[in-house]
Amino acid sequence: MNYSKEINMLIEKIMEDYIIQSVIGDDFYKNTMGLFISHHGYNDIRTVWKFSNRTKNVALSYYLDENKIQDEYSHFRNLKLQAAEEDYLRSIPNFGNKPGIDAYIDILKSQTVPEVNVCLLDEQPDISWGGGPDWISQSRLEIPTLQIMIGLYYRQLLSRMSKTEREQIFKTGLKRLLEDIALLKKNPMTKIVNFGNRRVLLPWLDFVMSILVQEIPDQLLGCSSGLMAMKYGINVSGTIAHEPHMVFAALAFDGTEESIKQSQIKLLTEWVNFYGTEGSVVLPDTFGTHNMIKWLPTDLVARYKGARIDSKDPMIGIPEIHNWFKNCGCDPFTKAAIPSDGISIQDAVMFQNTFGKDGLIINAPGTILGSNLDLPHLSIVGKVHSANRKYCVKLSDNIAKKMGVLSEEYAMALNYHENYNKTQIV
Repeated sequence: MNYSKEINMLIEKIMEDYIIQSVIGDDFYKNTMGLFISHHGYNDIRTVWKFSNRTKNVALSYYLDENKIQDEYSHFRNLKLQAAEEDYLRSIPNFGNKPGIDAYIDILKSQTVPEVNVCLLDEQPDISWGGGPDWISQSRLEIPTLQIMIGLYYRQLLSRMSKTEREQIFKTGLKRLLEDIALLKKNPMTKIVNFGNRRVLLPWLDFVMSILVQEIPDQLLGCSSGLMAMKYGINVSGTIAHEPHMVFAALAFDGTEESIKQSQIKLLTEWVNFYGTEGSVVLPDTFGTHNMIKWLPTDLVARYKGARIDSKDPMIGIPEIHNWFKNCGCDPFTKAAIPSDGISIQDAVMFQNTFGKDGLIINAPGTILGSNLDLPHLSIVGKVHSANRKYCVKLSDNIAKKMGVLSEEYAMALNYHENYNKTQIV
């Protein structure tokens, strides 16, 4: 099939349309976390957020315009939850029927998008927001911020190209996508969930999803975008991020390992009590996976349906997760190891072929699949900086992802000495 017409239409959207088109276009775990926060009475926690570009060789500020950034935020601020979107949220299994869903939907309908502080005087943008007693509203600005920054950056790059050059960028991306699909078809045991929703051109992601749904319906288990899942009638995927791990730890931290440990046990116990096994995937790397394995009671781990590997070499992390569940008395074929850190389709096939005989693997490729274009990849993040004026920290399994004002204090308390260092490309 010749996609030239579709490619020209999506280029037009990229260059001219507002970047954010829906209230539910962020990662779905913002909703699962939001409902959890609302129902458990945590929404009055005051969080402050900061944007960061970890790709330091790109002076991102030079590609951005403050007026255009604020215009995109203003547009997002005026979006409302549509009736069809509300119906969709209420229809999602193990979410739309949970206690507190009415109150959460009301928050989505009435929430105020906070003002954003933007300064482009240095090479890297200084962007922050938050401080009000409405954790959910502050949190829900994270993904749109990433989508806006990457969208404006790529728009600036594309504007400097000829029409022919722009078309070639996307034709090459299509060629790579079809090659990835062909590889997946040759390896039908490899299953994927598309996590590429935050550092991508959204019209291109939509185009990618439309082809994946057609070509590999049995291997595509879902996607992280609520909007895309609704549009294409596929499963939406998302449970928990680092954010609540960091907040709970910050509020409890007294300089000791025990305070961090108990904060994590409290969070993960409340989470699985609320969402049950089906809605619970443990994210063990916030303070080092080795610590979480050491801390969590075996009966608590057994209640989770899997673990996401977000910052460790999957060749080490996958068998580690399989063994963790096995040591907790679980069949590793009933518990998923989910690699999600900058993996390609080639990686996914390799992981399945290497470890698939030992346990369940669900691959979650993100940026590389959703933005397989000849455009520079940026490792941009929006992270919670403080909670109730207490600094939040993420140590990670990869020291390149370590962040937070008190990161050294946390590292000292935990005897953290991780040496895995993977440059953040995506």
